[in-house]
Amino acid sequence: MQTIDTIRTRLETATELNPTLDACWEAFEFIGQTTAAYFDPASSLYYAFMLADSAAYQGRTVMGLSPSSPSGLGEDLECPAPRVTGEDEAAEMLAGLAALLADRLRAAGASAAEEGDRDRCERGATAAEEIRGLLARSG
Repeated sequence: MQTIDTIRTRLETATELNPTLDACWEAFEFIGQTTAAYFDPASSLYYAFMLADSAAYQGRTVMGLSPSSPSGLGEDLECPAPRVTGEDEAAEMLAGLAALLADRLRAAGASAAEEGDRDRCERGATAAEEIRGLLARSG
């Protein structure tokens, strides 16, 4: 099973465009699967998790449509264990992952040769920043 530490490591160590796009796709998928585990209408974070889930889906789709996206994105990705921590902690953890994701996408976009890849990286970074903004609990 993919863990947040595995996802972070892949994001931090990918140096080529294709592995970076693959790691970003997995990060968006992980965020989407994890936020869905916290859907609770009684929670004060319900709408933040729902909107973050939507942004994660958009980011994942953008990664899949990038001209340089590798085939077979996410073939080995399994769902994270649901509700592994409290919702505030989960939100903060995912916000941190989204911040790293945005940084990696901006760096990948800056070095991408194709305009389509640059555009998809920028759009993905925007989705990641939206997730971070929705889920960050501290300054």
